Amino acid sequence: MENIKLVLASEIYEEIEAEIDSTSRDSESLKRLLRNKFNFLMKNVLLRTEANYKKGNKNYVLHTERHVVKELLKASLEETSEIGRWFNLNLNLSSAEQTLELFNIVSDILKGALDEDKVDEVTVDEWIGTIKSSIDYNNAKSVIDVKNKLDKLRVAAKPLNHEIGLGDIYLSDEEGNRDYVLKNSKNILSDFDTLTLKEIAQQVYVESEYYEILQYLISKFEEQAHQKSYETILNVAEMKRDYESIFDIKGSSKISDFADFTSDYSQMYLKLYEYLLENPEICKKIESEAKTSELLEFFKYDK
Repeated sequence: MENIKLVLASEIYEEIEAEIDSTSRDSESLKRLLRNKFNFLMKNVLLRTEANYKKGNKNYVLHTERHVVKELLKASLEETSEIGRWFNLNLNLSSAEQTLELFNIVSDILKGALDEDKVDEVTVDEWIGTIKSSIDYNNAKSVIDVKNKLDKLRVAAKPLNHEIGLGDIYLSDEEGNRDYVLKNSKNILSDFDTLTLKEIAQQVYVESEYYEILQYLISKFEEQAHQKSYETILNVAEMKRDYESIFDIKGSSKISDFADFTSDYSQMYLKLYEYLLENPEICKKIESEAKTSELLEFFKYDK
């Protein structure tokens, strides 16, 4: 850290205090709040370990990052804003729309600083890349893109939006009562595994069948994604079991014993932790199959 120009984080806190109306809180409580938000920014947003920004008991930032750190910390003090809610863990980042809205706000701050020559382009690109990873931006963007394509499909298929039973044959008696002689029971998915996608699309007669096909495909992708995730975690769980057997430390190892958390792989392991946290039944099943325990704690990495 000695060879790089650094700025004390406390200097940034003082600048923020001088620029805002802090009559609602005293100086010490404001600086304590800013320290907490700074730690969130470093650990949860920029995905850095303490070794990257802490020296002794003092926090530092790169001189080139000073302005953007200051602007994000200031924005985070507005508790009801997107950035404020993000820093307080009150923003629903499972919502693709909210994720994109947050990214656009942060991106505007970064690009505004670049336009004012308060940060260099390399720093902006690095921050944007890291933030995309920390909030899962790319997947959220893909979800929105799919939604937009579905809207276009809905418009294109409007002439097919009907409930007419093509192929139905019925007879009427003299009183007007009707009965089916032949009722069309075609299932658009019945031959899905034997036909090409083009052949299946040619069999579509009503708009709803497009969505049947899409829902079927998505369900298959979901099944496959769960299976691949299961296999990935199982492999690591078995490695955990073997490691603990060798060193006789059953249940007490951590993913940091295996993974370099200054590498790009750190985010993958953090995502595995989130997956297990959201799917406790899968976590138990993997523990049983791998003959190990404390799997969730194993993947939980405190930076």
